[in-house]
Amino acid sequence: VVDMTNNGIGRDPLALARISRATGLNVVMGAGYYTEATIPQEVRTGLTEDKMVDTIVRDITDGVGKTGIRAGIIGEIGTEWPMSDFERKSLRASAIAQKETGAPINVHTGTSPSSPFEIVRVLEAAGGDLSRVGISHVDSRIFDHRIAVELARTGVYLGYDSFSLEGWYERRTVLSEDNPLKCDVPNDAGRLNEILALI
Repeated sequence: VVDMTNNGIGRDPLALARISRATGLNVVMGAGYYTEATIPQEVRTGLTEDKMVDTIVRDITDGVGKTGIRAGIIGEIGTEWPMSDFERKSLRASAIAQKETGAPINVHTGTSPSSPFEIVRVLEAAGGDLSRVGISHVDSRIFDHRIAVELARTGVYLGYDSFSLEGWYERRTVLSEDNPLKCDVPNDAGRLNEILALI
């Protein structure tokens, strides 16, 4: 089980260790930072990119705080649309920490088909290994097969992770802030058909 509840959304290493021991399951814990809105202002103010890198690397190599419980993935790194400067910094820090540790990265995307591509550009410019990056929520962000293919060609993994949302509901996504798009999130049959088409 991969639990990507990282800084900002209530990560609890000791609880994950208890769950692992009680069930016999291997539980992989996440490192890094979620969206800017989830990190308190007083914490964000003191977080330089270097400090973020150091924290992520330490969580993976030594463990979180004094728990000795180590993370095994960098994620779910949080971004929104449009992406904030803090979130860009967090992505760059994640790419640098990936280079130091070899850990994979997973990223939460903002509500725009453009968001995954901006994430890829930031990670790549910081030296991230795109073949070890997963992009979450592609099935609720990208509704055009050609765009999904274009994203796959960057080398990242596409996360189809909203299964079981079978009811119809309309979601606002944006091509740009001036061009909002109302769309239907696909049901499971639609997700499976898109995965087959990508294959």
